[in-house]
Amino acid sequence: LVACLSLIVADDFRISLGDVFGRYWPETWTHDNPSLIGTGTYGFHPFQRGDDIGSFPSGHACRILAFATVWLIAMPHNRKVQLVVIVLCAPMLVSLVAMNYHFVSDVIAGSVLGGIVATYAAHLARINVMR
Repeated sequence: LVACLSLIVADDFRISLGDVFGRYWPETWTHDNPSLIGTGTYGFHPFQRGDDIGSFPSGHACRILAFATVWLIAMPHNRKVQLVVIVLCAPMLVSLVAMNYHFVSDVIAGSVLGGIVATYAAHLARINVMR
């Protein structure tokens, strides 16, 4: 339950930050949006809204890490859980950049945001670390 709530809260923060930063996407995906690869457009347009300027921070990275970090905090000594989290998360995060969905900094910022929200959610839920 904590992991799911962490995901929801992290995504709400990510949406707000996307509106604050307003970064163009690396590639054109919808509605002929301006992009670095598609139209040669790059930049931030703070406090503007729209699908064409929501690249930073990455919502996928934010949601992935918000969910997974709770599990890592709750079970730090369980190597199987750690391995599953790494095997599932790492390729997804790398593919966001490899497939030109996001810039590297988008993925890093989304990951950090998700991790921070998950850590705070685990703290509020008083998740006891298994020993």
